[in-house]
Amino acid sequence: MGSQAMAGRAATEAPRIGRPAKGANAVATRERLLVASVDEFVERGFDRAGLTRIAERAGVSGPAVYKHFDGKADLLVHAARRSLDQMLRTIETTRSPHELARRWLADDFTSTRRLLVELHVAASREGHLANLLDEWILEQTTLWTSSSDDSVEQVKVFYLLLLGLAQIDSLSSLLSTPDVVGVLVDRMVDALFADGRTTN
Repeated sequence: MGSQAMAGRAATEAPRIGRPAKGANAVATRERLLVASVDEFVERGFDRAGLTRIAERAGVSGPAVYKHFDGKADLLVHAARRSLDQMLRTIETTRSPHELARRWLADDFTSTRRLLVELHVAASREGHLANLLDEWILEQTTLWTSSSDDSVEQVKVFYLLLLGLAQIDSLSSLLSTPDVVGVLVDRMVDALFADGRTTN
């Protein structure tokens, strides 16, 4: 799966509350809010996370959040996108589902794995968040399938594999060797893309 497949942006965004943020300072503030929100959502979960605490972590006032995001659900989706963007830039040249799965299991991806688990769990309870997530998934799937001969079913199963792998941290009681797990995951990706079109 290439960087375009997972890191696209929504074509339109809902109007923001308050005055729109502008300039380099606004970009820096938005970035701080995204970083702070990852910590907050991972530590406290979506339901217990607070915009006031996120703003405090980012060193801005509470109302400033609404100059950049529509609310907590919007912030969670954008935080997940940002984290995935960063990871995908590391495999941009290969655009390999094998490499994506390997990076997904890397130690430095732990916070993002936990964030993505929280995103999907919260979406099962929050209609607005589920809609944002659905739009994002459909957007990425369209980009992914338009750039290859892979079917929607293949992409869906690959997403399911990645979501399952995101739970690896909750299985720490089952001792395993990361290299062996990686080999087994490679075999699953091989089986999924058996025609070899997107494997490396």
